[in-house]
Amino acid sequence: MQSILRGLQQLRWLGIAAAIGVVTGFLLGWVVPEVVDRAVPEDWHWPEERAASLLKRDGWAAGWRMLQVYDPQRRQALQDAASVWASNVKALEDCKKRMTCSPDCYRSEVDSRSFMMIV
Repeated sequence: MQSILRGLQQLRWLGIAAAIGVVTGFLLGWVVPEVVDRAVPEDWHWPEERAASLLKRDGWAAGWRMLQVYDPQRRQALQDAASVWASNVKALEDCKKRMTCSPDCYRSEVDSRSFMMIV
């Protein structure tokens, strides 16, 4: 009878130790990577890589998604700016070439309707 009680007590202590191990492992797995991400040099970009991997996207798509969720107006402004650039790429490239020769670039043939969309 004593050995059965001792065995049950050992099983109970083993269960408690396993539960403590699981909770400790969970907490360490949650806290330690964040601490390490903040401790490494900033140019290693570990937090950004972790965020992209959590979103299961590459860095650009993850950033675009985060911008879409957290600041839709800024995302729209970037999309409009990209549209202006794409619709005026030739004029802007010509302007850039002329800029090295003369400061008359400000009178370039950029589509004013697209430009007014941003301003």
